[in-house]
Amino acid sequence: MIERIDSLQKDVIHCLQQPFAPFPAILYCISTIDLMGALCAGQVANKDPTTGKRIFVDTTANSAKYMRNYIGYTEQQSDLIIQIFRHKLVHLAQPRLTFSYKNKVVTWEYVHECTSKHLLIEDLPSNTKHYIKTD
Repeated sequence: MIERIDSLQKDVIHCLQQPFAPFPAILYCISTIDLMGALCAGQVANKDPTTGKRIFVDTTANSAKYMRNYIGYTEQQSDLIIQIFRHKLVHLAQPRLTFSYKNKVVTWEYVHECTSKHLLIEDLPSNTKHYIKTD
């Protein structure tokens, strides 16, 4: 496991240098969280060894539980990370720009500098307008 963490740290550091490439770093972090969540849940296979039948593995729930229990994220932060980044990066290699979460419109912003806004969830006034750059 130490090799995985060392590799993760090296690759994330590389992705956060110019020219910045945050999505590969985020994808690698999420895949590591998926792995750690599965290990903590004791789910290392998706087939029953005696019957060969497929076992349902709830990777999303395992990952969210791992983020809350070991990384210290709130339920809302782990839900948003999964909805914004995990599902779209894993399956489409591109996160969704906006989506609905608990009757609110949610979006995200990438800021390279390490700031106090990391995973900050803000409720903005209802008349706030944000413009999303898509190119």
